[in-house]
Amino acid sequence: MNRSEPEPLVELVGLSMHYRVPDGGRARRLLKAVDGFSLSISPGETIGLVGESGCGKSTVGQIAARLLEPTSGRLRFDGMDVTKAASTERRILRQHIQYVFQDPYSSLNPSFRIGRLLEEPLRFNRSHGKEERKRRVQAMLERIGLDASYAGRYPHELSGGQRQRVGIARALMVDPAFVVLDEPVSALDVSVQAQILNLLKELQEERGLTYLFISHDMNVVHYMSDRVAVMYLGEIVELADVDALFDRPKHPYSQALISAIPAVGWKDRLGPSIQAMGELPNALSLPPGCRFQSRCPFAHDRCRREAPRLATIEQGRAAACHLYTASEETRLQTAIR
Repeated sequence: MNRSEPEPLVELVGLSMHYRVPDGGRARRLLKAVDGFSLSISPGETIGLVGESGCGKSTVGQIAARLLEPTSGRLRFDGMDVTKAASTERRILRQHIQYVFQDPYSSLNPSFRIGRLLEEPLRFNRSHGKEERKRRVQAMLERIGLDASYAGRYPHELSGGQRQRVGIARALMVDPAFVVLDEPVSALDVSVQAQILNLLKELQEERGLTYLFISHDMNVVHYMSDRVAVMYLGEIVELADVDALFDRPKHPYSQALISAIPAVGWKDRLGPSIQAMGELPNALSLPPGCRFQSRCPFAHDRCRREAPRLATIEQGRAAACHLYTASEETRLQTAIR
């Protein structure tokens, strides 16, 4: 990248989330949902986090929003280590970090009216009086495209797109700096998706928001993101500016994801399609060496023995692949196979 880099707002450093899972009898096996995950997000930036279902994207998002305690690693926010924040610090932190869930219906209390739902964050943080809360609710409803009468409705009276607008509004009521968006449009019709995505962009520009945008929809990620982190079985395998990634994906898994997009236009420049072979491995019995080696069309002996590390392979791009750390001779032999 040629631009000067601002200080990160959010830093995830070596985060891991491991679970002990019963294995039939008394034995318990280790599930590595997230394993050594590191990522920095600059103020005002949108990082897209992509990968197949089960790769650990939502777990990363929940750790970043302090909804889950990681097994190991550190979370830094605005220069401060908040991994083991005390209860009073967490209360303050919740004003700065918010989460928008995938399913807006299940995340909204069905017994509360919309006005009460939007007031709750303000009541919890004890930051405003009753009249000011009502004024802010009305202003927020108008900003997200709903009139004040919606304050008296229940979630089941709203459409999916309207509920998601309420979910976004609730996250923004306390004026956060960082918002985790976990598949925020995946349950919506395409036309409604476009409205919500445009709303998110407008709100980001108005409020200077920083987003971690989690999705498996590559077209949506292409539209929303400044940079993209490609995740596979708990690890980042490629990190790059959005245009660089979509124009020239380097990691074979990134190439397979982009080859699978049912789209035309910029995708036509990618050349022959690359497909990941077989199914996602069982996270309880990961393959040795590179975790993608059992599905990679370019895998060679080193891939089966040694796990690659995420490393810079060119300006503004990092990848975890032996194709970019091997000698030119090895790369040529691998490409010919």
